[in-house]
Amino acid sequence: MSRLALVLCILSVGCGRIGFDPSSTGDGGAVDAPGISRGWKKVALSQGSGCAITVSGELWCWGIGEYGQLGIGSSPYLAPPTRVGTDSDWTDIAITNFHACGLRAAGELWCWGTNTTFALGMGPVNELVTSPRRTGAATWSAITASLSRTCGIQPDQSLWCWGSGAHGATGLGGVTDQPVPAKVGDPVTGARWMSVSLGGDTACGILVGGTLWCWGNNGNSQVGDSTFMDRTVPTAVGVGHVWASVSTSGFHTCAAETDGTTWCWGPNRSGELGTDRGPDTAIPTMTVGTQRLSGVAVGVAHSCGFAATGALYCWGSNQHGALGLPSADFANVPALVPIRAAQVAASSETTCAIDDQAHLYCSGSNNYGQIGFPFGERHAPAQADSRSDWATIYANRTHACAITTGGTIECWGENFDGQAGDQTVLDRQTTFPSLFEITTASVGYQSTAALGNIGTASVWGVGTDNITHLVATPIAVNVMAIASGDDYMCWVLTDGTLRCGGSNDHGQLGDGTVIAKPAVTIPGSWTRIYAGGHTTCAIGMTGLSCWGTGTSGELGNNMTGTFTTPQAVAALSGEARVAIGQQFACAVSVGQLYCWGQGTFGQLGQGVPNGSLVPLQVGTRTDWTKVVAGDYHACALAADRTLWCWGHGDQGQLGDPLLQQRNVPVQVMFDDWIDVAAGDHFTCGIRADHTRWCFGANAAGELGNGASWLTHFTEIY
Repeated sequence: MSRLALVLCILSVGCGRIGFDPSSTGDGGAVDAPGISRGWKKVALSQGSGCAITVSGELWCWGIGEYGQLGIGSSPYLAPPTRVGTDSDWTDIAITNFHACGLRAAGELWCWGTNTTFALGMGPVNELVTSPRRTGAATWSAITASLSRTCGIQPDQSLWCWGSGAHGATGLGGVTDQPVPAKVGDPVTGARWMSVSLGGDTACGILVGGTLWCWGNNGNSQVGDSTFMDRTVPTAVGVGHVWASVSTSGFHTCAAETDGTTWCWGPNRSGELGTDRGPDTAIPTMTVGTQRLSGVAVGVAHSCGFAATGALYCWGSNQHGALGLPSADFANVPALVPIRAAQVAASSETTCAIDDQAHLYCSGSNNYGQIGFPFGERHAPAQADSRSDWATIYANRTHACAITTGGTIECWGENFDGQAGDQTVLDRQTTFPSLFEITTASVGYQSTAALGNIGTASVWGVGTDNITHLVATPIAVNVMAIASGDDYMCWVLTDGTLRCGGSNDHGQLGDGTVIAKPAVTIPGSWTRIYAGGHTTCAIGMTGLSCWGTGTSGELGNNMTGTFTTPQAVAALSGEARVAIGQQFACAVSVGQLYCWGQGTFGQLGQGVPNGSLVPLQVGTRTDWTKVVAGDYHACALAADRTLWCWGHGDQGQLGDPLLQQRNVPVQVMFDDWIDVAAGDHFTCGIRADHTRWCFGANAAGELGNGASWLTHFTEIY
């Protein structure tokens, strides 16, 4: 392990096994893929990317590359493991969301990516550099980076930092961005730095002699000086101890003494401090257990460390597999992991370790392919499971549900309030079987609502009473239609009465107020109800009306603003099937397709990315049967069972591998779709053979295909 305790922690990261594609090369041309016999000596992680150095000195990177941070000569959104150039003398590597830097055998520093706030240490701000470029003439012995800054140690053991000065994280005494490497002032006379760790906007380092110093963002007390004040210069922490290793994520920090005793500080919401449910702490607090650790690495909500014997321990959140313990949701104290480690690196939801035989293992998130390849995301329709008993499907935001041909409902995806219905608050990347028989459902952000075959409406997740229900809880009887929004829901009774309940800060309940209520009756006689975000639409005796948030014209009433009572939608009357996205809406009426509201991403389907305060017809077809809306995209089914999507396509939610914005509907592959649903950045559909196909984002398990994260450490080849 290098003397630099390298841990890159931003918001969400990973690295793992799955294998390398021999045909994937960078600007160096064709090369053989690294094999297990060649081994690994260094691994680094960022939010959606990973890099590793082989024992022979080859550098390989993978995952998100849209800012040039993979160094492969281009800036693809996602890339499989790809060799960086042809050099075989790499010794150290650091990668972030926006840039990367590495060291070669002669101590040369090479950086690439986007020069946001001068993170590359040379060149104009925001310059895009897609291949390694030498930074200055100095030589270096260690390098680390996070967000938009970089720090390094030179052979004389002086510490230098550059890039974003936010929160004082460069340690230079201010918050001004630093365009070129600048020496960090010695906290004590003759200071010589042994290691440094950057995480978020926080930094910590250890001097020769074992004193610990931290600086930067201290909003979570992660600096560890007993305060919540940002520090713009290195500040002494844990005085009286002799420290050997430190790692900070920008949220919490852990460090190990020379005798292996481990201490952590900051928030302890998921057990990441290892203090057995102890409180948050602003000073170093000893972890529970007899383990003695030589090195530590922390993510946003988990921590890991290895002992001199090679034993690996992890603790904290395991929601997306970062601890590599398949049977655990979290660990409040250090838990022994069944692999060995001589180096460990962590990100917010991923951990990688290299053992004493140079094998590389990773566990945790893989939504962007940060565990290698294939990616958790799908950029074209892909069958989500092997079943053929799906009938209808529903989605919103980051979770989805489907009804089987047997009439039962199963859900998956984000589950922080129990909205997936598995009686936990842990995200699900596969469907959860239910014995609850229903006829229809509506998926909201914090809840799922379902209508039984006898007209009883039930909810799981956050109900209209603002209480979390982990089991299906009845809310009304004699219901014929129901809809869930972000934090509220509405239902239509068999006598035409419309009732809404829950949050009302945007007037989404439609009762003329902005006061939250468990249930309120909306005057009139109604037949259908639709909800999305904080906007509500319903079909009444006079046609389509909408209310709530309308700041971008999504109410379709030729005005903008918030309206707390039903507003007639211009140019639409009679029956309509409505879909409400983020600041826009669409509807199918008499076979014609209309959209209105914000159009920045082409989501109105008009051929140009313009908005509209009133419904505009999309194309000239008159055989549309259903439309659904995600965050900034929409999809629609036609009578011939073809599926068409348009709008924002950055994560594959249009089923278009080119990831392009589409300003008009573009057909998705296959012509036998029978149902479709859309979430924020994903789409799922059911085909005529009752198989389920999904595409788009998959960070929280939205696709329900089991590919969002690994639950155990898996070897990278």
